[in-house]
Amino acid sequence: AKLITADFTIELYETEFRQDLIDNALEVIGNEIATQMQALTHARLIHVVEGYREKSDWKQFFSS
Repeated sequence: AKLITADFTIELYETEFRQDLIDNALEVIGNEIATQMQALTHARLIHVVEGYREKSDWKQFFSS
């Protein structure tokens, strides 16, 4: 979706729309894409925790 948005934004260069606003919009879109890509590269494997019921009720660890 972000790439499609960037493509539509780039098409504005062919109009009389303000170039500084186009440049800024593309910078924002690029930052959002970079953030999402970084989140993918730092993803950790999640595994099933066996026997999760033992000592798993967090309420018993706090006093009222």
